[in-house]
Amino acid sequence: MSTLATPASAVEDPSRKEKAQQIFSDVLAKYNLTPDELRDVLDHLKATAEIVKAAKQPFPFNQKETMSILREPMTHSWLHPLTNLAHKLLRHHEVVDEPYMVGGLDQEPGSEASKGVVCMCFYATVRFQPDEIRVYSNHGMGGMCPEDEINLVGIHKAPDFLKQLYPQLEQIADQQMRLPIAEYETPKRVNIRMAELESSGPQL
Repeated sequence: MSTLATPASAVEDPSRKEKAQQIFSDVLAKYNLTPDELRDVLDHLKATAEIVKAAKQPFPFNQKETMSILREPMTHSWLHPLTNLAHKLLRHHEVVDEPYMVGGLDQEPGSEASKGVVCMCFYATVRFQPDEIRVYSNHGMGGMCPEDEINLVGIHKAPDFLKQLYPQLEQIADQQMRLPIAEYETPKRVNIRMAELESSGPQL
């Protein structure tokens, strides 16, 4: 039987070592892998885990800065407040930032359930969800950027004030994407209702 080195913590616990060895053997048998191929898979998983760990960072903007970003005028019909924020996040992470970013509500075909708002340009993708924002970069490889963990450069827990605004921001993103494609002669502001966030500034 092939064996795989187990972590020190598992060696100290015979039951964990036995379970780890059984999982190793089961995977080899199920996927017809050689021990070396499985080690390559485990090395990839370890590298991916390190990328995810490094990507977890505090949200980089305070409430005042964020609201100012969200209020920036729209120059094209397909833009919305979260595309403004996506651009700023790409610059924060020093990711190649294309001037024209598209984005809208991500939904399964035939379903009204939302999987978040996705903003995409060449080289990068930013996914907004109620509790979390993920920033991906294909590191200048060209073309659109897949949302693969190996491409992660930022995972930000959404601050409370942004969580409160998220349903409205998602609705605005969806509405903007349904408009006919147009360039505005005069940049337009999108109304963001402040509700309980009155203290952060005037309503648009």
